[in-house]
Amino acid sequence: MFKRILHWSLSNPLIIIVLFIVIAFFGGMVLKTISMDVFPEFAPPQVVIQTEAPGFSPEDIESLVTFPLESAVNGTPGVETVRSSSSIGLSTITVVFNANTDPYRNRQLINEKISLARDKFPEGVRSPVMLPLTSAVSWLIKYALYTDGKPPVSSFDLRTASDWEIRNRLLAVQGVASVVSLGGDVKQYQVLISPDKLQNYRLTLQQVVNAIKGANLNVPGGFVYPSPDQEYVLSGQGRIHSLEDLKNSVIEVRGGAAITLSQVANVKWGPEIKRGDASFRGKPAVIGTISKLYGADTLKTTYQVEKVLKELQGNLPTGIKLDYTVFRQASFIETAVKNLNEALIEGGIVVTFVLLLFLFNFRAAVISFLAMPASLIMGIIAFKTLGIGINSMTLGGLVISLGIVVDDAIIVVENILRRSNENARSSQPLSPFEVVLQASN
Repeated sequence: MFKRILHWSLSNPLIIIVLFIVIAFFGGMVLKTISMDVFPEFAPPQVVIQTEAPGFSPEDIESLVTFPLESAVNGTPGVETVRSSSSIGLSTITVVFNANTDPYRNRQLINEKISLARDKFPEGVRSPVMLPLTSAVSWLIKYALYTDGKPPVSSFDLRTASDWEIRNRLLAVQGVASVVSLGGDVKQYQVLISPDKLQNYRLTLQQVVNAIKGANLNVPGGFVYPSPDQEYVLSGQGRIHSLEDLKNSVIEVRGGAAITLSQVANVKWGPEIKRGDASFRGKPAVIGTISKLYGADTLKTTYQVEKVLKELQGNLPTGIKLDYTVFRQASFIETAVKNLNEALIEGGIVVTFVLLLFLFNFRAAVISFLAMPASLIMGIIAFKTLGIGINSMTLGGLVISLGIVVDDAIIVVENILRRSNENARSSQPLSPFEVVLQASN
């Protein structure tokens, strides 16, 4: 087979040259579109389910939440293992599937199983949530929000900017799975009830709780038809828009006088209870972690995210600074590609120098040099055809293969030159075609 390939190639040199140019051009186009990552998707498909149950102990979480969910998902087709952990107020279940299963179909199957177990949960347990489908090495970029104190910016404003301005913009970028913020203070409406005032007004805690729940509702009212061709929609707008709205919420009416929330409680803004904190350059900050969607192109997604962050950098409230160079996964990929380019150039220089030094033949040096980029281009085209991206493992294989390619090129070219010299001194010389064909074989 190889002899036939060599024979045809030597018989059609013009076609081979044109083919090499076409492959080089096509390889350059493929290199622009092929996905690049630090590591391949080495982890098997998995679905992570989290269920919040505020106030529940780990023992209650295990028996009332984790166990029913585990029992429901265990029979899902393609499941290999199910792992779980139960902590204060939180149940986490990791369902690992066979490597050849479709991750999106797996999520659909798990979602159906969750709906069967949801009805068995006690009151106070929130609905189970499947975490976003992220890559094995999911962290794409980490950014920091901080303040230089001119003017002063509160920790509330830092966290609000991250959760409501930056996060919503980033989730609209194709390839982004999630944006999680850590640090700062999450702003809350806080109602600090006074037991003495409750007793003075002869109210119960449950009455206050019910009043707070009912104070933040919109209700439908029906329709009004002022004429045969007109219709007005009636609705009761009861949503809270400010702290004053909550303070003036009515708990009970007695003798025509309303008892409001501010009369029995201190209503104010306050921070959510912290679980962890963050700092940047030794100062309090908000750190945002952007995770990549499963199968997304790391470099392409990174460049799109950085474009959005650069736009946001100039539109943030006065005093808030944004630094999105805290962590950048794409830097590892760019460094690896740069190293490969350097290895290719250095290898080409070494090969050319050695061939010129020992063979004293410029054509042999050029042929050996062209063997390296040609082989790499064919390898990258093969990756694209097989659906394999460029990552640290495939790049390592390409760099190692350079040694084999160079060795092969030197040996073949040197053998052709040696046999050509022997043939020139022979009493019955063969044609150059036959010499090259036999030497290559």
